[in-house]
Amino acid sequence: MLHSVAVPSTTSPTILALDFGTTNSLLAAAAPGQTFDPVALDPLAPDPTILRSALHFTTAEDVAFGQAAMQRYIESGLRGRLLRSVKRHLSSAAFDSTRIGTKLLTIEEIVATILRAMRHTACRFFDVDIDRVLLGRPARFAKKDSDDALAEARLAKAARLAGFREIWFCYEPVAAAYDFAEQFDQARTVLIGDFGGGTSDFTVLRMRPGQFSRDDVLAVGGIDRAGDAFDGSLVKTVVAPLFGSLAPYKVPSGSNLLTMPGDLIRLLCSPARLTLADRPSILRALDTIGHGLVDARDEEKLGRYQTLVADAVGFQFYEAVEASKVSLSKLDEVRLTFDYPTIELDHPVKRADLERALSFPLEKILESLDRTLASAGLAASEIEVACLTGGTSLVPLLESSLRAKLPGAEVVRLRSHHSVVQGLTRCARALEEGNTAAGVLRHEATPAAGTPG
Repeated sequence: MLHSVAVPSTTSPTILALDFGTTNSLLAAAAPGQTFDPVALDPLAPDPTILRSALHFTTAEDVAFGQAAMQRYIESGLRGRLLRSVKRHLSSAAFDSTRIGTKLLTIEEIVATILRAMRHTACRFFDVDIDRVLLGRPARFAKKDSDDALAEARLAKAARLAGFREIWFCYEPVAAAYDFAEQFDQARTVLIGDFGGGTSDFTVLRMRPGQFSRDDVLAVGGIDRAGDAFDGSLVKTVVAPLFGSLAPYKVPSGSNLLTMPGDLIRLLCSPARLTLADRPSILRALDTIGHGLVDARDEEKLGRYQTLVADAVGFQFYEAVEASKVSLSKLDEVRLTFDYPTIELDHPVKRADLERALSFPLEKILESLDRTLASAGLAASEIEVACLTGGTSLVPLLESSLRAKLPGAEVVRLRSHHSVVQGLTRCARALEEGNTAAGVLRHEATPAAGTPG
């Protein structure tokens, strides 16, 4: 359960503004003529308004969130299921459920678990039952239109399961634009770049002093590559060989030398998939490789992968990977360390390694930017201001690449974690005042499926 301390308010909110993120989630609220600051969702977090989008299940009914989820997982001796980056699975038609204890939970039910806890916390905080929500959504959940539509439909269903009766959506980069709009004293052509854990989103718009309307949005675009993809690319380039990705082996009665199949490498390089892996089947595949290894020295490497899956420590492993990535923003070389029995790592990683690893996902992000600019009918040189937000925007190579791509733009940083939720709050207030704001989509109102807050 999430916790917060109630405070008196002269006006009660009528709608929640909810930023459900791949890495972090935040929540605020609005009413006609009024906005409310983000709610403290996680008392254990350095910033209580930022809830890590992590869940720890001991059973399907017993779940903890955020810092408490990670703390409980460690204190329980790594028992139960620790899930992260669940949002990335919304667009995957191949993934619809996973087993938690004795129950099979759908992706919508898993997402509803954290949305319901956030809603209940807000209802207690404001001392009012709120069943209307404005949800942020990426410009693109996925490349294919069908996968993008599937993700939004699943998120809407999760919100209904969480007890929301009326559900609106707003593009996250448009929300970030709302948060920034008041800072202009003259009309400018602006690019908003929102780089989170799962997606990189772009909005091109005209901004004028004191005004922001639907017609100001010239184009919205994005791609399902961001911070998680950066981490995964670093693992593939630098770390995967330490887990046996290049180890030659033979299958029984076979003579050809093989290396690890691509699906196992992709699993290792995906923090989202790793926490939801079908452990028995993965371990069987790794065991087959282990029996056929040509070089006995590779047994230790493959053993790291087997322990990573068997003991479900992918979350902690990727925490170490992300820490190394962040440190390389300031240092030329760091050591990727992971202290877990049979996996122990203490491996040097250079900034050049990181830049090499990031080259492919970064190329795809910049191609998405080009498509968004083309949709707006603008050349890169016509962008006057580039506003960057989201935790991944702090990666130096990404910023330098954007500066090179937009040579005439002044680069401005928005609040890395709060810009989207603050913008959603302003947009939610506009909705409550009868204004259908830019970038807003609406789902039909339905009877609430959850319990009152």
